[in-house]
Amino acid sequence: MSKLLDYLNENRIGKLATIKDGKPVIRPFQFQFVREGKFYFVTANTKEVYKELKESGVAGFAVIGKDMKWVRMNGQIQFVDSLELKEEVLNKEPLIRDIFKTPENPIYEMFYIYNGSASFHEFEGELIEQMEI
Repeated sequence: MSKLLDYLNENRIGKLATIKDGKPVIRPFQFQFVREGKFYFVTANTKEVYKELKESGVAGFAVIGKDMKWVRMNGQIQFVDSLELKEEVLNKEPLIRDIFKTPENPIYEMFYIYNGSASFHEFEGELIEQMEI
């Protein structure tokens, strides 16, 4: 696996950027996993972030680790309704299971970032790895 993906799997809490009324909105968010080159996240369709993602169709995500290295990505987003992938998240994330209970929960949404780029950097910005996503 790439250094970028290894780092992102170890440092999953970051900030998700969306667009609302033409302005950026940033909030804490948790990366879930990568499958077939797609970077997955979950949310509820009752939240503002869901509305912003649906309206703009794009997002960015950044995470910085304790060692001050950082990953950022951006691209288009696509919502998916895979009960198998949703169940995988519920099985590894007790807090998310407490919120949604089952993969069939009608407010439970899953999306991925694609058709963009992801990069991994040293503290001072030196590029370690970059990939198209």
